[in-house]
Amino acid sequence: MKNINWSRKKIFLLIISGALLVLSIFGLTVAGNFFAFLLVFPWMVEKIIISGMNPWIAKAIAVVGTILFIFSVNRMFSRNAVKRKIGFCFFGSLFVLYFLGMFIMTQDHNYDSSGKTTKCCSATPYGTDNNVSCEWQVHPIYGTAVRECVKNDFISSAMNEKGIPTMAPIKPIPNMRFFTQDGLPLFWYYQHPNGKIELFNESGRHPQLNVVLSPVNSEIVRQLFDFLDKGKKSMITGLDEEVSQDVQDLKDLRDFILSMEINLE
Repeated sequence: MKNINWSRKKIFLLIISGALLVLSIFGLTVAGNFFAFLLVFPWMVEKIIISGMNPWIAKAIAVVGTILFIFSVNRMFSRNAVKRKIGFCFFGSLFVLYFLGMFIMTQDHNYDSSGKTTKCCSATPYGTDNNVSCEWQVHPIYGTAVRECVKNDFISSAMNEKGIPTMAPIKPIPNMRFFTQDGLPLFWYYQHPNGKIELFNESGRHPQLNVVLSPVNSEIVRQLFDFLDKGKKSMITGLDEEVSQDVQDLKDLRDFILSMEINLE
């Protein structure tokens, strides 16, 4: 009787051990993939965001990339030779796509996330070349010294490619809104010593005089409308051009009338 009970216990233990083994294998395959996803996904999101991409787009790309990464790793360690080849192909393709994608997203970046410049410059007969490899000591074509680029190099390059930036004054009109509903200014201004006002839709410094622009206030807005009501357009930059054009039109009309009188005589 005792032997029968002992045999039953061994069978029961074998069943329990087998069930635990099956659960362990299932946990390693399913739960292991889950934990792998939790480890790889944040890392991939961080790398994509550093490239300058929107965080939500970065997360969407990282989900697909993480799933493909786990899929390739699982296939790489498969006992099936065909699956291993597929895994290695996927793994290699993911790395190539990752490097190409990071290049495309960061090729226009002049600085990394820490603020350190990522490009080197060298003087050439046609200006500064800011795409020289920092591994070179001299320019590979002109032999000029290679140095680390500074901010002015990038600004000059952008101006050469996109043209000289402009900041035109705003022409005020009677129904223009100067403040938000909670009272924040929408425009900035500079007032010359003679009282003439220049109005801009950007903060910062005056594009020619390099003085700090001030946010509009009620007093400046009253002066603007006072100039408009009294016809003093010459006191508002942007509208003074209209005055000059009106004066020129009157001069043209005067010259035309004088020429007609001469012809009649």
